[in-house]
This record gives sequence, C-alpha cells and structure tokens, in this order.
Amino acid sequence: MAELHSAINNPPFNWYPSWIELNEKGQPKNPIKDGMSQPPTIKILWSTSNGREMPCEVTPDKGLFGPEYALAYTIPDFEKKLLVRWEKDHKDDPEYMNKKFDLFRNCLQGTAVTKWDLCAAKCEGTKQSKKNFKNCIRDYLKAVAKCTNLGDQVT
Repeated sequence: MAELHSAINNPPFNWYPSWIELNEKGQPKNPIKDGMSQPPTIKILWSTSNGREMPCEVTPDKGLFGPEYALAYTIPDFEKKLLVRWEKDHKDDPEYMNKKFDLFRNCLQGTAVTKWDLCAAKCEGTKQSKKNFKNCIRDYLKAVAKCTNLGDQVT
C-alpha cells in the first residue's frame, strides 16, 4: 500500500503534459473535472444578407487544457463548420475581418476569452487582416500554453 501511495505522490513517469500547471503533489491545479463541465458544443448564430439567422455548433475552448485542445477541436470546428458558411454571405462586407475576430471570440469561454482579447487587442481596427488573424491565433495558442516557443510544447 505504501508503494501505491508513493507512486501517486511521485509518479515514475510524468502523467501530465508539460503545459498543465501542477500543484505540490504533481496533480493538475485546475482539476480536469472543471474542463469537462463545459458543453460539448455551443451554438453560434449570425445573420445572412437576407436577414435569416444561421446556426452553427462549435466545440468551445476554455483554455484549461493547453493549445492542443484548441488545435484539435475549436479551431477546426471554427474553420470547417462556421467560417466556410459565414464567408459565403460576408466576403464583400467592409467589416469582414472585425466580425471574423469577434466570431472566433464567441467560440471561447472562461480564461480563453481573456487571452484572446489580449492577443486581438494588438490588431484593433484597421490592422485586422487575414495575416494578422493567423498571428493572433498563434499568439493565443502561445498564451494558452504559457510559453514562447510553441513548437517545443505541442506534441
């Protein structure tokens, strides 16, 4: 029994990825249950040019499980389910990029929204472009991972 207790307190292998903050016992600071309480998908609505509301189901990101969660679920859902349909009606809209930044913000929850706002604040107004949107996504993933060299962390 003592061996099991010591293995739990000091695991022989690192059971958690390096980007998850751990407490003094080597367990996650934010319990995994907190992240599991998020809904599997959220509904995002937008208006078409003829005034009709279009719905879309996207997997939200709370920013608790590192950049992999956003890379595996939120960003692909945003691009494949929402962006493809939304761009059909809004390509000629002068506020196109501003709305794109806001739509991605709607796909986030909790601390992830704050981190996105800090990244998007660098590209306010006329600086919002496709290139800057990709840079903001990259900066957001770095902020979630809490590192500067994202390639060293993402597996």
